[in-house]
Amino acid sequence: MKIGARLITGFVLILTLTVISIIVGTYEMSQTDKRFYSVITVSSAQDELTHEMLVLRLEEASIIRSMPLLEDNSDKLYAKNRIKEVRNQYDSDFDKVNAIISTDEGKAILAKISDACEKTREINDKAIEFAFGPNMRSETINIILNESNPAMEKWQTALLELNQYETNKNYLQYGKSLQSYTSTRKIIYALGGASILFSLLISFAITRSITKPLDMLEKAASKAALGDLAIEIPVDNKDEIGKLAKSFKKMLHQIRELLSQVTERNRELIGILDHLPGYAFIKNSEGFYIMASKEFCDAVGLV
Repeated sequence: MKIGARLITGFVLILTLTVISIIVGTYEMSQTDKRFYSVITVSSAQDELTHEMLVLRLEEASIIRSMPLLEDNSDKLYAKNRIKEVRNQYDSDFDKVNAIISTDEGKAILAKISDACEKTREINDKAIEFAFGPNMRSETINIILNESNPAMEKWQTALLELNQYETNKNYLQYGKSLQSYTSTRKIIYALGGASILFSLLISFAITRSITKPLDMLEKAASKAALGDLAIEIPVDNKDEIGKLAKSFKKMLHQIRELLSQVTERNRELIGILDHLPGYAFIKNSEGFYIMASKEFCDAVGLV
């Protein structure tokens, strides 16, 4: 693979891993945000509804306890109508909570609340009926004290149990969301670390595939400069460096061939000079003897 192709492949791999890390991290964070939003939204709605149900129960209890004190039937009628409105609002809130809660434990608590509410309303309806009767104040008070108040307490206890259940559930959901957030953060860190490590490995591999053969070529060139033309170059890459090594090998081969030819030519010239009569020699342009016959060398004391 050519150097450019290797660089592009490495860049694409690093970019792909980075994109995957971003996508996975974004998805996990969005899921965590949804869980947190669900906990906050649903919990807030349940808490608000449960609190309103407690307030409405308290309002009904207050109205019931005040009815024996009312003298005018119009006031009693107004109180009765107000209790009806309170109950309608309470039933609406109860239906909303019932639609939100899906666990068996939550449904069991809601059933307990519904039973306590129904029994309390039956008692309160009897107290209202007695309140409208002539000379029934003492009987109404007895019903309220002996029957309505205990039933109201049971109703309130069931509502408080629901409130505690919601609190515990919120803590549980928050713990799960926090755990999910921690897991998401670990995944992002792991992907980031893997991306960095993978990038370093790819960079090292690409750099090594370029610098190692170049280092071999540099050592071979240094030996060739010192006269070692028989060196071996163990570079067989198929890229540009491989082509350069091939060309360098071819150049060394051609230099060896040329030196061999020059050496052979020198031998021939020396042989010719040795067979010439008298002193035979060859000088260069600077006046130095570069070749001479044996007879001339013996005469002048050249070795």
